[in-house]
Amino acid sequence: MITNFRNNANLIFGLKSAERIGKETAKYGKRIFIVTGKASTKKSGLLDRVIHQLQEEKLQYVLFDRIEKNPVVSKIMEGAQIAEAEKCDAVLALGGGSIMDAAKGIAFFTKNQGEFETHQQGMIEEIPALPLILVPTTCGTGSEVNRIAVFTKDERDAKEWLFSKGFHCRS
Repeated sequence: MITNFRNNANLIFGLKSAERIGKETAKYGKRIFIVTGKASTKKSGLLDRVIHQLQEEKLQYVLFDRIEKNPVVSKIMEGAQIAEAEKCDAVLALGGGSIMDAAKGIAFFTKNQGEFETHQQGMIEEIPALPLILVPTTCGTGSEVNRIAVFTKDERDAKEWLFSKGFHCRS
């Protein structure tokens, strides 16, 4: 049986593939916005290894380690404001599905003004977002290969989503 799966994701996987994060990230700019959570990438040493790789490539970075499980819209908007103010060229996510979804939202809203509600729940045709480099540390959500980002509304415990053809993921 022949199967053809076409997506906008460029997947790099295999033994020691994490050692290529710096070189792959350098393809997308000189100033990188790192999105991660508060603990696991620090405890595992992944964050330090990635920062070292970015420094070897002479890349500057801004660390945004404020994402929690089920990211809220206000954190996405906060991250986007910081990434825009810092003139970041790309977004690098280190973590699970919540981290990758947050990174997608940040990449989108760094390039697009307006409230979340202006853009949610509809096919967004090729509206630009910052380039995304997604490094999954868990398995299960598939966020590294899809064009959907899911967030929690701050004022109510309800899920909202953003779908954009502008999400060009590199994993």
